[in-house]
Amino acid sequence: MGENNVQEIKCESVKDFIQKISYGGDLYKLISGKYIYRGESSDKYKLIPSALRPGNHKDLVDLVTNFLPQYKYANENSECFQMAAEFTSLNIFYMLSDYRGLDIPNIDDFRNKLIGLKNLYDFIYGSPTWLPLKYIELAGLAQHYGVKTRLLDWSQDINVAIYFAISGLMKFEKLKKPKEVEYPKYIVLWVLDTTIFKAPEENTPSIFLYTPKYAGNPNLCAQKGVFSVNCIYNDYPGIYANDFTKADKETKSLDDIIKEIKREEDSSNEEPILYKILIPTPQDDELYNYLANNGYDASLIFPGYDGVTKTIKDELYWKKLKRKNEQESK
Repeated sequence: MGENNVQEIKCESVKDFIQKISYGGDLYKLISGKYIYRGESSDKYKLIPSALRPGNHKDLVDLVTNFLPQYKYANENSECFQMAAEFTSLNIFYMLSDYRGLDIPNIDDFRNKLIGLKNLYDFIYGSPTWLPLKYIELAGLAQHYGVKTRLLDWSQDINVAIYFAISGLMKFEKLKKPKEVEYPKYIVLWVLDTTIFKAPEENTPSIFLYTPKYAGNPNLCAQKGVFSVNCIYNDYPGIYANDFTKADKETKSLDDIIKEIKREEDSSNEEPILYKILIPTPQDDELYNYLANNGYDASLIFPGYDGVTKTIKDELYWKKLKRKNEQESK
């Protein structure tokens, strides 16, 4: 169906990647306004948004159990329960943000029920698709501050994505516990062709891309953030327990979904929709320096004092890593 929709490209080294992505290189064509980018610190990570990752499911169960105890769910892994959990996350974020006077998008579904009895059925059943377009701006804001949603983060800036790919390596703590942590063999740069996707349409299930409002969110602006959303049919039928006994939700990574896209027969575009570029995990500061020399470090990507402090930590990490590997190679 879409065997050529996703192309994997494996670089031989960091140096090979830098040469390929630089002017005149094989991958230089991917630096274009038609593409968006996502960096991952391990080739083992899948393109699955935080709300749908198996490791986060218990948190969603706890959330619904504590904030909506009146509802009983026969199947906590059903699509219906998943929608209930995502809605509850957004609802709580909206209420607390508004109560503290924080600037949030005005959404009547939430605004009209800040006080009083809330009926989950009234909210979710009102839209034939999930996530409704009217919730996307709020979901993007919430996700940026740690709320689990079905949005997937991308950037319009390739260097921002590369930065996130290498900065994520620090959590593996290779310097502290090399025998206890499986260090990735490759980091990944995902490159997505935006021209294949149509503008989002209300009540129409599809993959669509959304650029949130940058004003008032300096981090998001600096990172040139974009979200992808796999909008699904809403089969939420009611509020009774037996309504939640349906089959388990379907969780597919975005690359698997894209592989299933069938292009128009007369389409002249034979280029891949999605590129997966594998880069050998850096063993020194070569890739970090490549970014820094182009003006990309934490102080740019996280404007403010936190970014400055993180830049210092980043610099220290890469210098230590370089010295450690130099000593081991002797």
